[in-house]
Amino acid sequence: MLLKICNKTLRPVSRWFSTRYTLRFRLFMILFTVVFTICLLSMGTFQIALHIYDKQLYNESAKVLNLSSRGIEDELKKTEDNSFIIMADPNVQDNLSMIKDSSDIYLGYQATSRLQDILLSYAVSEDYISSIDFIDSKSNQFSVGVDTKLNKEKNKEILIEAIKHLGKNIWIEPEAGNNYLIAARVIRRTHNLSLDYLGLMVIRIDLNKLVRKVFGNYPNSSADLNLQIFSGKKNIFSSNQKLEWKDVKSICNNGNYGVKTIDNKKFFIAITQAKYSGWTYVNVIPYETIYKKIIFVRNAMLLIYAGVFIMALWFGLKFAENITKPVEILALKMKDIEMDDFQVNGKETIVECNIEEINELYRDFEMMVEKINTLIKENYQKQILLKDTQYKALQAQINPHFLYNTLDSINWMAKTNSEPRISMMVEALGKLLRSAVYKKDLITIAEEEKILENYITIQKIRFEERLDFQMNVENEIGQYLIPKLTLQPIVENAINYGLEQMTGVCMIRVWAEKREENIELFIQDNGPGMDPEYWSKLRTGEIKSKGSGIGLKNIDDRIKMLYGEEYGISISSEPGKGTRVIICLPIKIDEETV
Repeated sequence: MLLKICNKTLRPVSRWFSTRYTLRFRLFMILFTVVFTICLLSMGTFQIALHIYDKQLYNESAKVLNLSSRGIEDELKKTEDNSFIIMADPNVQDNLSMIKDSSDIYLGYQATSRLQDILLSYAVSEDYISSIDFIDSKSNQFSVGVDTKLNKEKNKEILIEAIKHLGKNIWIEPEAGNNYLIAARVIRRTHNLSLDYLGLMVIRIDLNKLVRKVFGNYPNSSADLNLQIFSGKKNIFSSNQKLEWKDVKSICNNGNYGVKTIDNKKFFIAITQAKYSGWTYVNVIPYETIYKKIIFVRNAMLLIYAGVFIMALWFGLKFAENITKPVEILALKMKDIEMDDFQVNGKETIVECNIEEINELYRDFEMMVEKINTLIKENYQKQILLKDTQYKALQAQINPHFLYNTLDSINWMAKTNSEPRISMMVEALGKLLRSAVYKKDLITIAEEEKILENYITIQKIRFEERLDFQMNVENEIGQYLIPKLTLQPIVENAINYGLEQMTGVCMIRVWAEKREENIELFIQDNGPGMDPEYWSKLRTGEIKSKGSGIGLKNIDDRIKMLYGEEYGISISSEPGKGTRVIICLPIKIDEETV
C-alpha cells in the first residue's frame, strides 16, 4: 500500500520534471540559490553588526547607570559627612549647650538665631537639600532652607527612631506621595564626652533634584531618563512611570541588563545595586527610543534586499529563458526524430541567441539530421529489407522441427540397420538440442543433469573407456535453480583440456554440497591442470575456450549478473594435479513447481 502511494505521488512529479521547462527551471533555481545565499549572508552580516551594536549599547547604558548610581551614593555619603560636621561644629555645640543650660529666654533666642544662620549655610550649599529641621533639648523646633514646611509630628517620630541609634546617622526612605529622603542624627554634647542630649537634626533631600544633578553630567541620557530606585522590593523613587519589583525581578536574576515587555511595550532595563545604601537602581529606556534610527535602517535594508532579490529573480528568469528556449526547441526536434520523424525543416525554427555555442549546436544538429535522413532513404531501408529476407531464409532452414524430424529419421534408420551406438548418439543429440532451445533461462539442477547426461552419452561413445565420468547430486539439491547450460560447458572444457591431451583415463567427478544459504557445485578432473597465468587470460577472455564457445568467463558473468558479485566460478588448478571448478549459487526454488 505504501509503495502504491509513493508511486502515485512521485509519478506526476517525475512527469513534471521531464517537461520542456526542466532545464529552464534548474537554471533558474541555480540563480535563485545564488541570489538567495548572497542576500542571506548579507542579512546575517547585518544582524551580526546589529547584535554587536546592541551589546555595545547595553554595556554603555549599564556603565552610565553605574556611574550615576555611584554619584548619587557619593552625594548621600557627603550628606552624612555634613551631618557629622554640623554635629561636631563648636559653634553648634556652644549654642545648643546654651539653649539647654540657660533659663534666660533672650539668651536662648540669640543662640537659636545663631544656630539658624549656621544651618542655613549648610542648607543652601546643595540644591537637592530641601530643608534642615532642628529640635533642641527643650523640644523647640525650627526649619531652614528652601522648603521650610515644618512637620512637628513627623520630627517627633524621627526623634524616637534616631535615639535608638545612639547618635549614628539614619536614613528614612520617602513615604508615598513625596520624594523626600531624610537623614537624621541625634546631637550630643562632645565637651568632656558627657554625651548629653542637645537636640535632633533632620536633613530633607529632594531626590528629584539629586537625580537631575547627578544625571546632568550625562546630557545624552538625561532626556530619556526613567530612573527607578528600589529598597528591597519597595519602589522608593521613580522619575517617570513607576514600576513594580515584579517587572524587573527576572532581569535582576539573569544579569545587569535586558529587554522587558511591560504593558505591550518593550523597554531596555539596566540594573545595578549600591553597596552603601543597599538600594537597587534601575534605568528604564523605551526600546523604540534607542532603536528608532536602527529600526528605520533595518526596515530600509529589508526593503532594499527584497527589491534586489525580486529584480535579480526577474533578470535570472529572463536570462534562463534566453539560454534554455533554443535548447527546448532543439529538444522538441529530437523528440520528433525519436518518433521517426526526420523532417525537421519547415517546423519551428530556433530563436536567435547571443550564445554562439548554442547556435553552433543547432546547426550541427540540422546537418546531422540531414545526413541521417539521406542515409535512411538511400541505404538503410535497402539494408533492412535485405537482412530481413536473409533472416527469414535462414530461419526456415534451421527450423527446430525440421532438425528434430531429421534426427528422428536418422535414429529409426540406425535401429532398422541394427546400429545401437548411432541410435543412442542421435537420440542423445536430439535431447541435447531440445534442451538447448528450451526458452527458460533458469532450470532445476536435475534438468541441468539430464542435459549433461545426454552430452556424456555422446562423449562416451566417442572416447569409450578413456572417459570415466561420475555425477552424484542429492535429490534435495536437484530441485534448486541454476542458469541453463552451466555444467555442460565446464565438463566440455574438462574433456577438451584434459582427456584430449592425456593418453590415459580421464576421470571427471561432479557433486554438490549445500552450505547454509548457498549451493556449491564441484567439477573436478585429473587432467594436466593449468598455471595461474593461463587461467587469468582464460577468465578475462584473452584466450578462447576450445569448447562450444560458451566459456568460463561467460558462465561466470551470467551468474554474477543474475545473483551478484559474491556468486560465480572459482578455479583451483596446478600443472600436473588436475583442475577443480567450484560454482557458487544461491538457493532458489522454482515457485511454479512448489
